[in-house]
Amino acid sequence: MNQHLFTPILTVAMLLLTLSIAVCADNEPVEPRFSGGPFDGWTYGDMETPLGLGGAWIKLISADNQSFNWTNQTASLLPFTIRTEEPQGVISNSSLIRIGIPSLWQCRFDTTALPVVSGATAVKTGTAAYSADGRWLEITVTTDFVEDDEFTVSDLYLSNLPLCLPGTQRFELEFDGDEITDAFDDQTVTLVALHTGGKGDGWAIADTTKYLDIWRPKGTVMLLR
Repeated sequence: MNQHLFTPILTVAMLLLTLSIAVCADNEPVEPRFSGGPFDGWTYGDMETPLGLGGAWIKLISADNQSFNWTNQTASLLPFTIRTEEPQGVISNSSLIRIGIPSLWQCRFDTTALPVVSGATAVKTGTAAYSADGRWLEITVTTDFVEDDEFTVSDLYLSNLPLCLPGTQRFELEFDGDEITDAFDDQTVTLVALHTGGKGDGWAIADTTKYLDIWRPKGTVMLLR
């Protein structure tokens, strides 16, 4: 081939190769892939279009995190809000919405207290009653719920807190009738045990502000064997 003709052809080929590399560099691959670690650059792109797991989306939301003394017999609960983000026909006429005490706790609702159901969607509910074992509050639905419906439940109390293990748990929500928890409270509930435990546990100052009087025996102490 004539050298004068070969040189321009080679130049054009190199230019096209350079342009192809530049285009590929500017356009990230669009197919899903797994790179296997943090800071791999794929997290942001993959999460631009989140995928749902399917099923109804109902939320249980306490007004705030709550903390109680483990030695108390009873406790007043903050109001719960139940919000139907995507009910998908699950909460319909004659179904039940159930608010449950954490499964690891043995305390129960105070069944002598009368719960109050309020809010814009409260008209779609009927009676609110406790289950036979006192672990669940069961709210009857009288009209199908739609997206963004919500109502509030208040005036609930716990009883027999010392039956529970101290620690942090979440209240439970069941709404599809299979008696399996469908959602957990957005907020937490904690039982605090006021047990000092030993030197350096951090309770010494708090305890001594409460118990300033130390009992000392007076008179004669006798030991009988």
